[in-house]
Amino acid sequence: MKKHLTGSKFMLFLTLWVVLSQLTITGVLLALDAADIVNINIISTSPWYMVGMQLVILMLPLMVWLIMKEDKLAPNIPRQQLSAKNIILVVAISLLIQPAMMTLSGISSLFFTNYISEMIYTFMEHPLWLILLATAVTPAVCEELVFRGYLQTQHKGRKLKQVAILNGLFFAIIHLNLQQFAYAFVMGIIFVYMVHYTRSIWAGILSHFIVNATQGIMGRWAFAATDTHAQVQTTERLIPAVSPEVETIILIGGFALLLAPVIVLLFREFFRYNKSKMAEEAEIAALTQATIEDIVELTELTETSNPMEEDQPVPSLIDKYVIIVILIYALFQGLLFLGRAVG
Repeated sequence: MKKHLTGSKFMLFLTLWVVLSQLTITGVLLALDAADIVNINIISTSPWYMVGMQLVILMLPLMVWLIMKEDKLAPNIPRQQLSAKNIILVVAISLLIQPAMMTLSGISSLFFTNYISEMIYTFMEHPLWLILLATAVTPAVCEELVFRGYLQTQHKGRKLKQVAILNGLFFAIIHLNLQQFAYAFVMGIIFVYMVHYTRSIWAGILSHFIVNATQGIMGRWAFAATDTHAQVQTTERLIPAVSPEVETIILIGGFALLLAPVIVLLFREFFRYNKSKMAEEAEIAALTQATIEDIVELTELTETSNPMEEDQPVPSLIDKYVIIVILIYALFQGLLFLGRAVG
């Protein structure tokens, strides 16, 4: 089976798992709440519930898939150690791209309900370490292992741009939330490039953690400020002609534009540095291979194990499994819309 098809089939399996498990868990909790056995509001607003859901809807299906396919996780995870320069570049990029991501999130919030913001708001009375565990540590580890680890490795048969687009698309879809779709798509693409060029899942985990943790800490500060200054008048604004939400988007978007040149320079340095490292490693590998006594036998063995590797056609960006995933997502969102309309 071609790797790129294995990746798309896994994504179809994961999408079905996430949709069905969320519907099942929600249904069970509603039934237990109706029977006065549990309080669904207390459970759903607990950070531990979010931690558990990440494990159930991401790590558990990955383990089940690996067992079904008789595969192992470790060989599918790029684990090269991050250099000091890569750590600095990843941290800097992750911090500076956040105004742009906040702008995308704000624009989406004008059209769709920001359930994540509402959920994080309910976490604010918990300790900061628990909030970060639920919103930054667990998502960074689980989502990166699944998407930039196993899935990205399984899509190696595609061109890197195709891998990035598909990975970002799947990453956005698996959130099952239209408000998160745009910025999750962009972040997924960025994480793909980080992991690919560093050959390390730690680049994705570090960047993912920084983005989520920063948002969690900012939410904590905003919650504290709102609680302390609840009576502050908000009639005076910089742009009175627009709503406060649009004004915030404009201001943050303007700040993002100011940071754009710096971000471009950081990405250029990131790519330059890692491409040079890859070239050096390839040269060393070629020199090492040249010391093998029987070059002809080695070449024949390589050609036998990878017949016509160079002549294989580039797989299409869209295959039937990708289309099915998109249709399932569209159907799920349609059902949610009808449910809210009826409710």
